[in-house]
Amino acid sequence: MKILVTNLKTSTERKKHIMDQFKDKSLEYSFVDCVIGKDLSEEELDQKCDMNKIASYNREVEWFTRGVIGCTLTNQNTYRSMIENKDEMVLLLEDDTIIPPNLKEILDEVESKIVQGDVVLLFYLTYDTLKLKRLDNSKVAPFFIPINPEVLHGGSAVIVTLRAAEKMLKHNTPIRMTPDSWKEFYDNKCIDRLICIHPQPVKTADFGTTMGYVKDSMMRKVLYSNPLTRFMLKLKRKIYKLTKQKVIVVD
Repeated sequence: MKILVTNLKTSTERKKHIMDQFKDKSLEYSFVDCVIGKDLSEEELDQKCDMNKIASYNREVEWFTRGVIGCTLTNQNTYRSMIENKDEMVLLLEDDTIIPPNLKEILDEVESKIVQGDVVLLFYLTYDTLKLKRLDNSKVAPFFIPINPEVLHGGSAVIVTLRAAEKMLKHNTPIRMTPDSWKEFYDNKCIDRLICIHPQPVKTADFGTTMGYVKDSMMRKVLYSNPLTRFMLKLKRKIYKLTKQKVIVVD
């Protein structure tokens, strides 16, 4: 299975983090350059995005920033690469992931069970308690179906089949939603089976976000220049992840 890792060229620490993890694994991977949202012109934004829809999301809190748009375009570039190369399935990783020692074993098993139209989440966050229904009794990569996919988000580690990539790309062109809007993709038949592996085999490291939620670069420099502030931000991210991974299995 091909592995594509998204990385911002300036994020050298993240790149080293992921490269170090692959050193002792018999897996091939390649990097995909991230689109830098802040560098997009107004003309490019109008061409690539449904800016009216995005503005509606930003009425109360401006979260669908240029950084988020850049992340979405990066995701779409991975789908286009899949389509161009006719890759049947690809593991998409973000460069802050912590991969398990048995990743190859997991991928081999997923590849034996997956069918076209599937999307398999190896890492995910939840807005509320996620209810999962078991599909098999595997100990390596157990498949679960989310009963309430509306609470799911996060796309740091996801296996996408070619058919799902084609449909998700078409549905979100021009951009009007984030690439981890799993419920909407499923409801619009872009995904035939949305699958979660539980417990999650992939974790994420405590790097600061590169999505551009803090738009003032000077403010960002001030925040990260202070060791105490960096520690507090790191602790906040850890607590956030712990509160966003509530899962129960419903038999």
